[in-house]
Amino acid sequence: GKKLATMSDSKDQENTSGKPGKDVEQMEQGQPEKEKTSMTTIMVWTAFYLLCSSSMLPVNKMSVVYLPAPNTLLLFQTLATVVILLIGRSMGRIDFNDFEMSKAMEWIGVMFAWMLPMVVNMTALKYTSVETVVIFRILSTFGVAAGDYLLFQKTFTPSALAAMAVTVAGGVMYGYSDANFTVVGYVWGALYFAATVFNALYIKLVFNRVKVSMSNWEKTYYNNLMAVPIFMVLALATDDMAKVTSSLSNMSVTGLVVIVLSGIMGTAISVAGTNTRDLLSATSFNIAGNANKFLSVGASVFLMGSFISSTSAIGLVIALSGGAAYAMVTAK
Repeated sequence: GKKLATMSDSKDQENTSGKPGKDVEQMEQGQPEKEKTSMTTIMVWTAFYLLCSSSMLPVNKMSVVYLPAPNTLLLFQTLATVVILLIGRSMGRIDFNDFEMSKAMEWIGVMFAWMLPMVVNMTALKYTSVETVVIFRILSTFGVAAGDYLLFQKTFTPSALAAMAVTVAGGVMYGYSDANFTVVGYVWGALYFAATVFNALYIKLVFNRVKVSMSNWEKTYYNNLMAVPIFMVLALATDDMAKVTSSLSNMSVTGLVVIVLSGIMGTAISVAGTNTRDLLSATSFNIAGNANKFLSVGASVFLMGSFISSTSAIGLVIALSGGAAYAMVTAK
């Protein structure tokens, strides 16, 4: 969220469900009629999440081109989400409780874990390409796997380990031949990797110990509302306000459309991510998360004319395929 998916891609990492997910496979094997009918809900939310997640990275990349102030963009996106949710509630379209400080104190750690990948993702997009960010996002899956092994004693099959090796090999091949390589870009990519791993493991630890009774709309509202003052401080501290003012005053109509679109997309991916996480198991969500990165790369090439060398393109495909294969074999 933002939302950077990230957002994408930053918000792509959001897991704010306080209960375990439900695997699609279990629902196809003679479950009660009520669970069967919910398959439509699962498919709709998953498709919506795929659309939002695959679009968020290239939209954020275009946004930082028109307004090179990552935290200012995130501030706008979080504010837009809060406003849109409140408008929806006032119109009777959605419902969630008013802000309560006691809930906020329980939620503050999750909110910071949710924010971190967004902040790093947006900054990474300022210095490197969508494809490079995708590589670090895919590789973070295996950082989470290492954490699962160390913290939760999860074991892996030979097929899963082989898929990990393929993904890492593809990532190395991509980086070795990356025509857009910069040290700063790859440092931020590595930080995005670390933030994504922390996000997944910390939230899993929290919800193994604490159950917070909140609806999905309420979780999305709290995440964004509590993040607004933090992004405001970050924007004032790290973004060049004179440059922000100049960029906004001289921005083209196309640029304004892109910025407004990023606010709408930030809201959409925040809502989609929360609801999809609630409906799917973590493994099934990984399948969606890895598969949609093909769409992110395609959107980047189509919308921004991104260029990567042929060797890097092959490495990218290998890494994406390995990530998808890992999610599939661990789902069995």
